[in-house]
Amino acid sequence: MKRTRRVSINRRVWSYIAIGLAAVVVLWVSQGSLAVPLALAATAPTATTGAAQQVEYASATVTATVNPNGSATSYYFEYGTTSAYGMQTSSASAGSGTSGVAEQQPLTGLAASTTYDYRVVAVSAGGTVEGSNATFTTPKTP
Repeated sequence: MKRTRRVSINRRVWSYIAIGLAAVVVLWVSQGSLAVPLALAATAPTATTGAAQQVEYASATVTATVNPNGSATSYYFEYGTTSAYGMQTSSASAGSGTSGVAEQQPLTGLAASTTYDYRVVAVSAGGTVEGSNATFTTPKTP
């Protein structure tokens, strides 16, 4: 037994042919009437904590590489005497490029003969990414 029927669903005409218990569905769409929205989600940045440089008894410069992955990205460093950090630098722009950018920020007001933990944090519409923890130790006061 072969039957052809037309059914209107949401202003689209569907045709199907019923053969026994199986059915074949065919959709006719006029040219230009089918629109598929394309939404591109922002990709999260990548953040790699680098080495501390110019470590003095009261200051140091921390470094990182940040890849914005095509979205406007900012970054900052968290730091402190434990991996709970507790302090952070001001936020700075890493741009919106698609390759890694070398970044650095100075840390001041540090205590002599103290080990500090730090990491970079990158933020964009794609998400927030934390770099791995790193440490440095300030020398004793001269």
